[in-house]
Amino acid sequence: MNPAGGIERYIVNLRFWHRPNLQTALVINQAPMGLFAAVIVLVTVLLLVAIDSQSAAFVSALEAGELDAADVQQAAGSIRTLWLVSLAGFLYFLGTVSFLSLWVYKRVARRLDEVVRYAERRIHSDDVEPLESEGDDVLARLERAIMAASDASAAKTETLRRDSEHGHFDAQLQRAFELAGSEGQTLDVVHRALAESLPGQAAQILLADNSQAHMRPMDGSAAGCSVERPVDCAAVRRGAPLLFGSSETLDACPLLRDRGSPCSAVCSPLTVMGRTVGVLHVVGEADQLPDPTQQRLLGAVANHTGNRLSVLRTLAGAQLQASTDPLTGLLNRRSFEESAARVLREHGDDAHSLVMCDLDHFKRLNDTAGHEAGDRALKLFSRLLKTTMRSEDVVGRHGGEEFVMLLPGCDADQGARLIERLREALGEASAQYEGPAFTASFGLAAFMRDGGDVPELVRAADRALYAAKDAGRNQLVRVADMRVA
Repeated sequence: MNPAGGIERYIVNLRFWHRPNLQTALVINQAPMGLFAAVIVLVTVLLLVAIDSQSAAFVSALEAGELDAADVQQAAGSIRTLWLVSLAGFLYFLGTVSFLSLWVYKRVARRLDEVVRYAERRIHSDDVEPLESEGDDVLARLERAIMAASDASAAKTETLRRDSEHGHFDAQLQRAFELAGSEGQTLDVVHRALAESLPGQAAQILLADNSQAHMRPMDGSAAGCSVERPVDCAAVRRGAPLLFGSSETLDACPLLRDRGSPCSAVCSPLTVMGRTVGVLHVVGEADQLPDPTQQRLLGAVANHTGNRLSVLRTLAGAQLQASTDPLTGLLNRRSFEESAARVLREHGDDAHSLVMCDLDHFKRLNDTAGHEAGDRALKLFSRLLKTTMRSEDVVGRHGGEEFVMLLPGCDADQGARLIERLREALGEASAQYEGPAFTASFGLAAFMRDGGDVPELVRAADRALYAAKDAGRNQLVRVADMRVA
């Protein structure tokens, strides 16, 4: 005899009383019925035997003349007692069977109720103790099927929740970037988005300059990744995000080892106007990479950042093209007037100078040397304007060979000194470039800002320019200080 096997059967029996299955419930309900049927048959046989025996005794006593009323009453009492005892046993048995049936029902119902409660809790929470499911009966299979369905439903619900959160974050991020009107505002959106999705981790955006030879942080900070050229960044080269769990691993980016202490990093490339020209660099504690949800959010930030920078640079290019002269790169006439009016509003009642300029004998230069030589002369003079004039001066091409300059904060004498310096630079440069030497005439109008508009100031300087041309060209003529009403 195996003691361990007996203990195991005893434990199984205890588990049955705690968690009955349908098979054992059927046995509990049907076994008493079989026992009851056997008892009924036994009692019936005993009654029949007793009746037959008593009948034979009555017949014998009747034939012998010995039967009296007391014998009949005694026989009837014996039969009545036997029937009453059988009836009591039947009722007791019926009560026991009913109690067992009710007990089995409650146990099975409790087991089913546990499954229902588990399914309800599992749908709303991941932290649920799994049910104990043993055996291969219908209830056990039902429990396992419900647990599996609940787990699948909970996983799907969690996925939908995360997708919903990601969609909400993505929509908010897109609206925030649409409201960003500059690269600085775009950078602010990036930092706020990363602070929300990746709290406690440092982030930096590095973009290539126009030459594609250098990488610079957008916020101007020196801290962060030490990459100097786009070609040196692995994420830019691959055009796909790179994850480094620790800067100490063999396959970590070499630039991470320059940070001093071990760290983790996620490098997401930025695609601007169809080219991978930058990287979103996020650094955290070593061996603490963002989880998959955070990586998705980081990818959304990088994607939207690249798209917004592309839009801003496209708009900036279109605005630059619309506001500048295509040949010289200077402001066109309309843009000059708008910029000059804005500068005058900002400088209040200071003294200013407005200069009109014209290349001397430009038509003759075109006719004798060709239009290409004329274009080279215009470009040369434009470059001199950009390098000679001050950063606060507003310079534009007024049309043809005419140029216009607003010199804020300059009175007539200061403005004249600037123009004389420009004339000297033109004399040196025109003698050395690939084309005929040329000169320019200038008309200067100094004024105090007191109402008026830019076209009126241009007309005043233009009159001085014609005076310079009438006086022999290659010179500056100033209009006496005047108050423009």
